Amino acid sequence: MRAFFRAVMVGTLAGAWMPLIFTAIFTLPTLFDQYGDNANLGEMLLTTLAPLIITFPIVLVSCLLIGLPTSWLLKRFNAEQLHTYVFVGVVGGSLIPLLIYCAMGADGEWWLSLLGAFSGGVTAASWFNSIGPLDDSSFSSPRT
Repeated sequence: MRAFFRAVMVGTLAGAWMPLIFTAIFTLPTLFDQYGDNANLGEMLLTTLAPLIITFPIVLVSCLLIGLPTSWLLKRFNAEQLHTYVFVGVVGGSLIPLLIYCAMGADGEWWLSLLGAFSGGVTAASWFNSIGPLDDSSFSSPRT
């Protein structure tokens, strides 16, 4: 279980780090604004952390729906290799944002698939490096 949550958190940070920098850059100056008497610290913190808050459930659900079944299939076919995991992570990570934005009817957000691909690849690599030999009963056996 620890390996799964480690992979989810690493993938979340990988997908959210660039937007997190931008939100921090845009919200931080309001702390020091001389006219910032309307600035609410809670709202600023929420705005700054929005990329993490949005990315975490997407990575978690993607790991549950794509990552764990893929890991099970790769184990079944004795095909567990780092490049296979990363390839599936990159493809899945790039498709998830596209599907979400197509379902929302948004245009021009295709570039988010690049962040998704990076996040998916990093998540898959983290998962591969965190697990040891798997048996059919558990996907969370840490490597010893």
